[in-house]
Amino acid sequence: MTMGSIQSTKAAIGYKAAGQRPTCRNCKYGAEVFADRVPPYDKLGWECGRYGFATTVQAICDQHQPRQEVAHG
Repeated sequence: MTMGSIQSTKAAIGYKAAGQRPTCRNCKYGAEVFADRVPPYDKLGWECGRYGFATTVQAICDQHQPRQEVAHG
């Protein structure tokens, strides 16, 4: 299979790599939560800013809204 046909096939089936799938990581409401402690123990995890509960980076719900990309340049 050539590179062009692989890209065409991926586009046709709506292929998404793991980092592109809709998860808390790329939701506008998902946020990393940090504690006020000395590293490396400062990271707590993820939180849903819309509903206010702890979550995981790979979690997903029906209310997912993509985070807006900031244009650079």
